[in-house]
Amino acid sequence: MATYEYNYNGKTYRRRFMNFNKFADEVNLYFISNPAKAEFGGNIWTTAKNHWIRSFFLMILLLTVILWFVMTFKFIQWSDLENMINSI
Repeated sequence: MATYEYNYNGKTYRRRFMNFNKFADEVNLYFISNPAKAEFGGNIWTTAKNHWIRSFFLMILLLTVILWFVMTFKFIQWSDLENMINSI
């Protein structure tokens, strides 16, 4: 475990990292919007903590479902749909 202390805009932050193989006196830490949640440079875009990545994959999933519905029901005519509803 490694604990690093850093300053940003006059505030001091501490961040602990578990399973960190390379202990150094100084490292480069990066953050997107919250300085208290700094990460190493290689992890900034791939971490599950990044809400933009999760939003991107959620949007892809949503668009896939919408496209499936459009392609599935595009070929069904309204009269067929009315017949299916009336048969229930």
